[in-house]
Amino acid sequence: MNLMIPLLSDAGVKWMATDDRVLMLSLYSLPKEQRDTTLHQPFFASFGGKKVAMVFRDHGLSDLISFTYSRMPAGSAIDDFIGHMKVIDSDPRSGDKLVTVILDGENPWEFYPDSGREFLTGLFSSLDREGIPTTRVGDYVEEHPPTVTLENLHTGSWIDANFRIWIGKPQKNQGWSYIKRTMDEIGDALSPERRASDPRAAQAFESLCAACGSDWFWWYDDDFDSAFKADFDRIFRTHLKNVFLFLNRDVPIFLFEPIYRFTEVGELADPPGFMYPSIDGQRTSFFEWANALRFSVRGRGGAMALSSEPFDTISFGFNTEASFVRIDPVDAEAGFKLGADDELLVHVFDGGKKFKFAFEDRDGRLSLKAVPINGDAPPDLSAIQWKAEAVLEFSVPFGPFGFKPGERMTIAITINRKGVEIRRYSHIHFSVPDDTYEMRMWSV
Repeated sequence: MNLMIPLLSDAGVKWMATDDRVLMLSLYSLPKEQRDTTLHQPFFASFGGKKVAMVFRDHGLSDLISFTYSRMPAGSAIDDFIGHMKVIDSDPRSGDKLVTVILDGENPWEFYPDSGREFLTGLFSSLDREGIPTTRVGDYVEEHPPTVTLENLHTGSWIDANFRIWIGKPQKNQGWSYIKRTMDEIGDALSPERRASDPRAAQAFESLCAACGSDWFWWYDDDFDSAFKADFDRIFRTHLKNVFLFLNRDVPIFLFEPIYRFTEVGELADPPGFMYPSIDGQRTSFFEWANALRFSVRGRGGAMALSSEPFDTISFGFNTEASFVRIDPVDAEAGFKLGADDELLVHVFDGGKKFKFAFEDRDGRLSLKAVPINGDAPPDLSAIQWKAEAVLEFSVPFGPFGFKPGERMTIAITINRKGVEIRRYSHIHFSVPDDTYEMRMWSV
């Protein structure tokens, strides 16, 4: 945290705040005779010849309001708070005291009767009646400049004075690695000079900054629950994708890999057996795709779903030679169609090899094209079989593209409209099967 002090000072930040546990761990940098200093005062945090005023919240009082007083009658809670204030005021170590109470935004008030109205109005009335003034931190620091300087600020957040909520677990670490990989790939494309002369570089920088916000990592892994984790994950990766889109660069394939693991297309796909379909774009015999895994497109959605979904299902299967995908449209009579400005992109990759191709509408007929990645030569698609009539069917053979038995593969399917991804339909993970696959899948 010391490294940020010169940055904040140069940016004109007048004061900052964190938890009193950070202060307790920072006091070891003071001479022994100063370590008994009171929490209830402003400090200077200093590093590299720069300093910023700093206050530390009273953790106990803050948590009483956040987690305890909502379960008490308002009058009793107010009396308890005033009692704590009088105890603090009786501390002889200094004269004027600044008691900093900081909560996590709006979080507590939904648990209070009437959203905390009775408690808050009564509390401020009682503070006024007891002669306990309230103030803004900036005003107090200006009128009472800090007299104690912390030369070594402990590194940590105001939760347990560490960063465990944001780093350390697999999904959180993967999120940070996505940011690091994005920064490595763009190099100096977002330098201050580039941003000053190129509006798109400035937009890309804004997207990168949005992805660096800590709240994305709050929701990854199992620390906290939310029905919207999958949505948060998509939005986080969309910010990183936009970095490349604003720079007119190809989006790296790793950004199509979800971080949050959720129950939808995206888990490891294990078809019950091999299949050998005819790639003719027709709904023929039921048994042709009987061994395929079938994912409902319209059955997913949620808050991120498009209002008009053109596809009904995506089916996936394989044999030892190739993988197969079939996409059924919602309007069975109209057959498989794409919008005039839309491309259906298929991304195929493993840990190293990767390529992609696209289907697009040309004069009312679907066509297939290879799509280069970051200026590399586009792949040879002659081995891919496909047909689009009633449905879209295509196969991706393993051998011509160098995929070997046991190798883990991913097929991602997206819709791009005028170069911008508007929908991710699937993220199918599977291992290239060998001759023993059906025997291993066999069951009585």
